[in-house]
Amino acid sequence: IFPALLITLLACFIVGWFILFPHEYAQLGKHVLSGAGFFSNFTFWFEAGYFDNLAETKPLLHLWSLGVEEQYYIIWPLLLWLIWKKPPIIPGVLSIIFMASLIINIRVVHHDLVAAFYSPQTRFWELVAGSFLAYFIFKKQSASAVSATTSLHGQDAEHSLVREKQAVPNKDRLKLGKTLLQNAIDINEKHSILQNVSSLVGFILL
Repeated sequence: IFPALLITLLACFIVGWFILFPHEYAQLGKHVLSGAGFFSNFTFWFEAGYFDNLAETKPLLHLWSLGVEEQYYIIWPLLLWLIWKKPPIIPGVLSIIFMASLIINIRVVHHDLVAAFYSPQTRFWELVAGSFLAYFIFKKQSASAVSATTSLHGQDAEHSLVREKQAVPNKDRLKLGKTLLQNAIDINEKHSILQNVSSLVGFILL
């Protein structure tokens, strides 16, 4: 990722010299630094506010998501290394992280949308969902289980695009997710961990 990232940062830094105002270019310098260090999400989070510059003057704004991803990729391998010798607890650990992040998101999104958008704590549940899928594939689970899990996330993403102006996550999305998760359980009853996650989501919606 570094070659492409460095080219992008360098190109923006050069072009910004010609098209940005001095204060905007100074801000771009901070964005280049945070982009190279994979903490852009924190930089944009702390900049957000009434006096913040327009998004159009932030060519590296999209790097916030890369920051969240890389922060997850630093933490998750370390955690996986600690629990790898105890395979039975891996799904449970994934479920705990998933539910903790999701609950934090639900609580934060109602009073601080900016924090809910940029914070890694409120975003990790989305990446853990992908880790669930990778775990199934690595363990060579049945095609129906993988298909069901893929369908779950694919349909949830489709629903979010239709209602993109709503806060994320919202109860409608969670209700849909619980329904699809239950469908995944029905397709492959062996995955009791999915049943536990489905039950927890249902409890949150009460």
